[in-house]
Amino acid sequence: MIQPITNWLFETKASLGNGRSLFLPTMESYLIGFSKDSGVRHHPWTFSETDETNKYLDLRNNVGLIRTSLEDFVPFSSFTSVQQFYSLLEWINGPDSFFESNDCAFRPPMENGQPNLCPKKLVAYGRVMVFLRNVQLNVSPESNAAFSRKGNVDPRVPDFTPSRDTEWLTRRSLEILTRLLSSNDAVCVGIELVPVLYEGAEGDHESKLGYEVSYKFWGWGDSTDEVFENIGLAVTALFRLFKTLEAEVLAGQRIETPLDCTLSVLEP
Repeated sequence: MIQPITNWLFETKASLGNGRSLFLPTMESYLIGFSKDSGVRHHPWTFSETDETNKYLDLRNNVGLIRTSLEDFVPFSSFTSVQQFYSLLEWINGPDSFFESNDCAFRPPMENGQPNLCPKKLVAYGRVMVFLRNVQLNVSPESNAAFSRKGNVDPRVPDFTPSRDTEWLTRRSLEILTRLLSSNDAVCVGIELVPVLYEGAEGDHESKLGYEVSYKFWGWGDSTDEVFENIGLAVTALFRLFKTLEAEVLAGQRIETPLDCTLSVLEP
């Protein structure tokens, strides 16, 4: 039986031990929790409430826009890691993928304000938000009840339960990324569950709540080139993650065993 994700979050945080926070990068893959900051997003969305120039792009039906229209990434297109990120999005949103993305972001190298996490001088940050292309698989079984339920501010506790498929995506992502990135202390990926109202799901308005998964990634370095090299390692890990997940689905080997809450459950 799958361990309830609420309990899993509390126990995972406890397993990190004193002095290590689940809600900050820890030089390994980690689970951030449930996003509580910006309310429920919509898919498809229209434009950002904080910046109306930031508009939704339907990349699934406009893959050709990826290399020219992502304003955060275009100024850095000369870096190999950014080209790798474009390739990742082209595959996620391409015809052979089970996944889809609907948002991404990038912040270029800046002064590292958390030298306790990594002593290198600079850090860059990126994000990609992913969900299962069959939007019905992302919808929570508690969607209707959630509309009349008071929310909470604790990012460890969901306002409504993730779907079985979203929980599988989250768990396997953490397991696989932990294995892929465990040997690098200048790369980190954090996973956050973001509430979404899927406009294309079946039923009435109250039946369309679910989650998507936000993959936040950091790369550190003592030079701009080193930072982008480590961002490239994070992007490569994400590409391998989604390819692995799709292969598991195609082979009928979708794994649903719970984590043991150590954040290092896979054997080398």
